Amino acid sequence: MLIILLLISFAFSLDLKDLWREALKNNSSLKAQKRAVISSEYELKAYKNLYLPKFSINYSQNYQNEKQRFDVNLPVNLEFSKRKYKVFSASITELLYDFGRREKAIGIAKEKRDIEKLKYERKKRKLLLEVGIAYLNLLRAKGIIEIYQKEYEAVSSHYELAKALYEKGLVAFADLLEAKVRLSEVKAKLERAKSDYRIALFNLSRLTGISKERLKKIKKPEIKLQLKNPEEYIKTALKNREELRIYRRLIEIAKKEESVSVREFLPSIFLKVSYDYTDRNPILEPKGITTFSLGILASFQGVKPYYDMKAKKEVVLKLLNELEDLKKLIELEVKTAYERLENASIRLGVAREALRYAREHYRLALGQYKNQLISHTDLITAEARLTNARKRLVLAEYEILESYLRLLEASGLIGGEL
Repeated sequence: MLIILLLISFAFSLDLKDLWREALKNNSSLKAQKRAVISSEYELKAYKNLYLPKFSINYSQNYQNEKQRFDVNLPVNLEFSKRKYKVFSASITELLYDFGRREKAIGIAKEKRDIEKLKYERKKRKLLLEVGIAYLNLLRAKGIIEIYQKEYEAVSSHYELAKALYEKGLVAFADLLEAKVRLSEVKAKLERAKSDYRIALFNLSRLTGISKERLKKIKKPEIKLQLKNPEEYIKTALKNREELRIYRRLIEIAKKEESVSVREFLPSIFLKVSYDYTDRNPILEPKGITTFSLGILASFQGVKPYYDMKAKKEVVLKLLNELEDLKKLIELEVKTAYERLENASIRLGVAREALRYAREHYRLALGQYKNQLISHTDLITAEARLTNARKRLVLAEYEILESYLRLLEASGLIGGEL
């Protein structure tokens, strides 16, 4: 469903795609988020080892302050222990059944891994928007420089014209002085615009890792764009936005933790094989003994698991409420971006029409000044209107581009073709 055909011809050219690709490859903040994903992968692998047997090895060298003896009414005195002795033990314990606690723990680790992946995708989406806006800011700053450069050339021409007319005695010295002041003002604006351009260049280089010299060669995008019904963007946003998917996984984690809390009241069944060796008693043999154990272990403190379960249930309800609120906020964000884009298209048409009138007005004013029909102040006013009209057009052009980028980001569509 197409409801509006934008009046501007633009597209995200290969230049912007190249900037996005370089940013995804070089941006330090994104690399840091990638490390969090890798860390969560290792944590998941660690939890999967819960199904493997537990190994335990212990060795100690012990010293007593004196030996122990076993005194009986016999002609011999038996030493019951050495003063210096060794203790060694090793065991293998396999948890046979724990009523699903391990399974839930691994499930929680998987959900956390998926959350880190979604955070990474969200970071990518935010980075693409930031790079896109930085790209537009650089082009906007470059366009403003070109406008002020034209204004500087025009004001320089006015100054020379005022100077020639003053030398002929056709205008007062005030006109010449006014032209000189105006020339200084425009020169100052041009220098500020160049400074803004250098800042925009540095920011885009920081985001993408591309040198400033290469970034000076980026081009303005050009293609036609058509918009879909806003409800389509909202539907896409509710499906694609990572924030919603993160909340759904947080809810699953809270539910699994609630289930684990309930299972704390249930016992675990284990099988244990252990070997214990000590030479503490010199008269006992064998000094090493192997033991096979099949047991049940239950461990909990009061009714703490019950209250843990109740707390997790409340967490689930809290997250569900927050999820519904987040859906409404995302819907509002998409609608706002769409409205701003439509308004930007209207302002673009107004700016184009205003520029056409300003050009004609300046052309007439310049001719009238040459014929001494208007004052130099009137000419400066016409020239200032022309410059402002040019500036408003540039701002309107890049405003519509930025609005479209924000709509794509709000819908979870930005950079989808990469």
